[in-house]
Amino acid sequence: MNPGCSDVVPDIGHCLSPQVSVANTFSDFRCFQGKVSERIEYSSQYGLSCDNHGCNTGVYIFPVWQYLIDIGTVPSSCVSYKSGITGKTYKCPTKCDDGSQIPSLIKAKSVTQICLYNGDNHEENIKQALINGPVSTRIQVYEDLYYYESGIYQYMYGKEVDYSACEIVGYGEENGVKFWKVKNVWGRDWGENGYFRILRGSQPDFGGECFIEEDCYQAEV
Repeated sequence: MNPGCSDVVPDIGHCLSPQVSVANTFSDFRCFQGKVSERIEYSSQYGLSCDNHGCNTGVYIFPVWQYLIDIGTVPSSCVSYKSGITGKTYKCPTKCDDGSQIPSLIKAKSVTQICLYNGDNHEENIKQALINGPVSTRIQVYEDLYYYESGIYQYMYGKEVDYSACEIVGYGEENGVKFWKVKNVWGRDWGENGYFRILRGSQPDFGGECFIEEDCYQAEV
């Protein structure tokens, strides 16, 4: 995969919503698939404001993808991300931030669930999907993830906080330990320049480490 297509790390700020990660993944995937000559960042704020889910809905990512299929979104240059600063949702915009007309909405064509609840090898499914581009997923966040700085993450201590959407961009192995490389939504100052590595295939019967292999999707754009 072209690393330049996934090198924009979002910062979710004060708005816990899967919209931020999904919009970023949508932007990455359109770049990987050559739908645009240069990567365009698509608006998470448009979906937040228009889909009536708002902030603090960080559990399910499929409805966000479905909204991109049914309705679509606009570039962030038209509707920028504000909820991360204020924690507010805002009304569905009728004009761009600069007062210009909302352009034609960009949609996804379809979305495929990569991790199926039927005993399939989720690890292999994700690896195969990564050939085509990044994979949208979510993880169970525990307190110790906030203190992650580098290395291969494995849950060690702390309470459950919530689920958070993220994006698997690759995989590898270090000193015999398999990992996924994941783009998070906590900005560049967190983790490995905004990314983290997490155990791969560690709990295949329970959705993987922190359930990262349980609920993942890839869109056709």
